[in-house]
Amino acid sequence: MDFAAIGATSYILAHEQFGAIPLVRGINAQGKAVYRSKIVVRPDSPLHDMAALRGQRFAFGDADSTQGHLIPRILLNQAGLTLADLKSYSYTGSHRNCADAVVSGRADACGMQDSLADQLAGQGILRILRSSDDFPSSGIAASATVPSEIVERVRDALLAFDPQGRNLDHLYHWDRTEMP
Repeated sequence: MDFAAIGATSYILAHEQFGAIPLVRGINAQGKAVYRSKIVVRPDSPLHDMAALRGQRFAFGDADSTQGHLIPRILLNQAGLTLADLKSYSYTGSHRNCADAVVSGRADACGMQDSLADQLAGQGILRILRSSDDFPSSGIAASATVPSEIVERVRDALLAFDPQGRNLDHLYHWDRTEMP
């Protein structure tokens, strides 16, 4: 693989193991290269704080996801909870699947990306129980085998990309901020 969209955790591993090269990081609607994870529940859930998750069914996104697994684990830990304190936990493979697990009642809560959580909460589909602090956003990385002139061309193209249209302008803005 020559290029990949990659989260901070996966980037660190790819850099350590294969010498992955950071190109750009995504910026959010506020122009910052950060994101958050959110713990969500159904709107009618009796759970109103993180301590209430003890003994509940919890869903994560992908096991290798920063927003869908690592940061939610940090939030659980900050609340004094380990995986052993949960009734059960599962990995759903994606943020959307995580949300679906809560909406369908297969899980009592899940940890997921901020933008989708905010969207679903705004629609009254889910309720946000807790938000994380800011963490470095995902980005695009290149394989160490890609020639440097190609790396620079791709970086320049990504930085120049200016999507137009509803629902696109917040997804594809990049800055040259180095990956962590």
